[in-house]
Amino acid sequence: ALADYFLLAGIRMKNKIVLSLLLMTITLGAMSAFSSAISDLPFVTLPIGFGFGLFAECMLLLFIKLSCHCQRGTSQSTYFLARESGVNIGLSAGLLFFNESVQHATLCLLIIIVCTGCLYIGYIYNWHVRHENR
Repeated sequence: ALADYFLLAGIRMKNKIVLSLLLMTITLGAMSAFSSAISDLPFVTLPIGFGFGLFAECMLLLFIKLSCHCQRGTSQSTYFLARESGVNIGLSAGLLFFNESVQHATLCLLIIIVCTGCLYIGYIYNWHVRHENR
């Protein structure tokens, strides 16, 4: 939230989402290209966390802007439930399928982030512009 006020003031939501996905993609790409263990690159958590936080903030705003006035509380609750469920399912699946191989987990996460970016740019943003209430 602080970065939104100081570093990214005046940037449109679409550009913030693209920036966050690009930041996570570049970081994970460098991580998969140059290292096989997370412990070799301790600074990797900062850009991934910043990108995830910025992405989460923009998605919350998207949910709020799509809802009518009396449904904003429901949209926030739905968003937080979906986000926490997705994070928990992702962590559980990562531990279940990629317990021994950090390289495969990084590659899978990189593919998911690229697909998310393509889906957002190609479909979700245009749909959001047409159906926005605020």
